[in-house]
Amino acid sequence: MENPFMTAFGREPVNYIPRLSDRQIIVNSFTATKPKNHVYLISGARGSGKTVFLANILDFFRTLPDWLVCDPGIKTDLSEMVAASLLDTALRTHQLLPSELDFSFHGRSISLNGREQINSVFALFQRILDVAKSKGKRVLIAIDEIEDTSDAKDFIELYQTLRQQGYQLMLLLTGIYENIRPLRHDPILSFLYRSPTIYLSPLSTKAITDGYIIYLGSSKDQAKALAALTKGYAFGYQLLGEILFDSGKREDDIEALAIYDEKLFEMVYGKVLSELSRAERNIVFSMGPQATGVKGICSNLGISNFDWSAYQDRLTKMGIIQSTGDESVEFALPRFFEFIEAHR
Repeated sequence: MENPFMTAFGREPVNYIPRLSDRQIIVNSFTATKPKNHVYLISGARGSGKTVFLANILDFFRTLPDWLVCDPGIKTDLSEMVAASLLDTALRTHQLLPSELDFSFHGRSISLNGREQINSVFALFQRILDVAKSKGKRVLIAIDEIEDTSDAKDFIELYQTLRQQGYQLMLLLTGIYENIRPLRHDPILSFLYRSPTIYLSPLSTKAITDGYIIYLGSSKDQAKALAALTKGYAFGYQLLGEILFDSGKREDDIEALAIYDEKLFEMVYGKVLSELSRAERNIVFSMGPQATGVKGICSNLGISNFDWSAYQDRLTKMGIIQSTGDESVEFALPRFFEFIEAHR
């Protein structure tokens, strides 16, 4: 049997655990007769499953006959790439016919049915969307792992202008908090600040436990112990399962845990740590293996209550820490304390 666990970036594994409630929020909003929200931001820690979650949503919308779904992939020259991808998708899926869109995008001027020429990306969007609208189709554009670049800002401005002209154009953006935050706070892109953000929460412990029972053959107690080692972290769930399946094991041991730590540290946590400010690094280095009191952290590091609120908000949205509800915080990422200990 092929290993059902998968750590390859962006591919949906056989044992994918769907985030049904989060997906339904987006589906209900976008399919409403008069959508209240046309844009959703999807954020979470590295390895939290943003790309697979996005792919799952897009796959659903592709099953709906009145939707044109565009996922360009490439993020250089973003506006042009989205336009080209939208055109390619429309023709490849036969949702729009060549006779309705008779032009090429690069190399020569563009015309539709012999009408006026199109010489800008914005005009190209307008004409594609006009044809889609006449056929009763809505358009969904998805940009995975958006970054704070001039290309991204230019495209989002273009999108905003098209929305202001009344087009039923939906947008999904995924990204880590550090990349989404500056875009949301850009004064030119103020509508993003008002757009809802879905922060991916940990996966269900029960779903992870069931996954290990089904695909590893673990006992219920063994599977619960394994699920606890993942803390609901999507990448951790797949990684630990992949390690154990390849070694024919049903529960963790010293060897498997060492490999798990090594891969987490090498593939994710090193990058996470490098993105923290000095103050944020001091905070995570001051935390223990269990819940750590906020008062103690602030006292040891000389942090005011006001500053702590900002640090806690950022570290929480980055998916690194979480509140335990008793004036304490703990690591949200599995084995992150062990990683910190190894780098003191």
